[in-house]
Amino acid sequence: MFKHWVIYDACDPEILKDASDGVPDARWPHWVHRESDHERMRTTSDAWRLNHATCRLFLWLASSDWVKSLESLAGVPNLIPYPILRSGGIRVMGDGDFLSMDRESELHPRFRSEKTLNLVLFLTPYWRDEWGGALMFRDIDTKKIVRSYYPRFGHVVVWESCGPEIDSVAGVRIPQAGPGADAERVTLEMRYLAIDGADSRGPA
Repeated sequence: MFKHWVIYDACDPEILKDASDGVPDARWPHWVHRESDHERMRTTSDAWRLNHATCRLFLWLASSDWVKSLESLAGVPNLIPYPILRSGGIRVMGDGDFLSMDRESELHPRFRSEKTLNLVLFLTPYWRDEWGGALMFRDIDTKKIVRSYYPRFGHVVVWESCGPEIDSVAGVRIPQAGPGADAERVTLEMRYLAIDGADSRGPA
């Protein structure tokens, strides 16, 4: 069974809007531009260079109250936010961008623990489904889509990263004129580890 959860209106809309408005454009020198057969987008895990509202969102998603709520929601104890936003941060996708078949589970180099929960918070205020950009989950064997979610401002999707599914993002197709011209799909992403006594000691 694919374990995932959708949380609506999880955060103050004013903070979300301020964070969305503060995402830098493509000229910002600190973006990491990823372009390969597997993905095309720009990203940053350097949250502290972003505006105050975005930093507040990251701090909130790393807070003990939020983490405890995730533990209760998912039934996974001893969660910690992935250190220094490794594999998380802000992702921006414009016309022609995509992410194909991203298998999220990996070992953290220090804690030797698989990522347990992934979180995506949609930060694009206006989005139309015909523009693509859906977060899609596929069966790892058949590659058939089992769930998909189009960007909805303020919605949070949480899922287990070690299950029999892989995630991808449908290709983005933005109109060049009219409403929504030059829109971008913006997400804030976090990872959480489940740490037990053996893993939390780190490498020998």
